[in-house]
Amino acid sequence: MAKPANSSDVERQRKQRKNISLEDKIDIIKRKEDNTKLSDEKLANEYGVDRSTISTILRKKEKFLQVQIIRI
Repeated sequence: MAKPANSSDVERQRKQRKNISLEDKIDIIKRKEDNTKLSDEKLANEYGVDRSTISTILRKKEKFLQVQIIRI
């Protein structure tokens, strides 16, 4: 007999991964630096990602800015 699906099974489904280009990451960093009142939630909605993704990008901004310099 199959186990019935319940709401906790549905909640565990993972979202589809979305790759964010380096250019978008740099844009996120610059927009946040230009407007510190801009919320991570608003940026997340604009780029179609979770708020935690925006937080991670901002936390690792030095790494992304260095990669951008190397690519130039």
